[in-house]
Amino acid sequence: MRAATYVPPFGSKDATYIVVGEQPGRIEILSGRPFAGPSGNELDDNLRMAGINKADCYFTNVIKDADHIIDHYIAFNPRKGPSITEAGQKYINELATEIDSCSGKIIIAMGNIALFALADRTGVTKWRGSVIDP
Repeated sequence: MRAATYVPPFGSKDATYIVVGEQPGRIEILSGRPFAGPSGNELDDNLRMAGINKADCYFTNVIKDADHIIDHYIAFNPRKGPSITEAGQKYINELATEIDSCSGKIIIAMGNIALFALADRTGVTKWRGSVIDP
């Protein structure tokens, strides 16, 4: 059974770009789409500045519900590193399957949780603007 606040991906699986966020917020839950509201407006502006058409994007989140705070799924401890719960690992596995079903080759990690889930790396600010090969 899906969580009460589950927000499914949005866009064509044939899109060129796959945009991966952290977890839906209140506005995403109400709209039923990732990157809605202020975060979506900011993302739209950034996509335009980068010359990327929104129609060429597939949008999703690592954690697809807001039934719990992010630390319930994936937590970052400065001394110990990332800690993933069983529920968090299920969502990471779901994301991997989801991405495998898409034809897009350019994946954009929007934040530390997305970077970790996609590339097993932390410290998004030091990776910002980098190309990471699979």
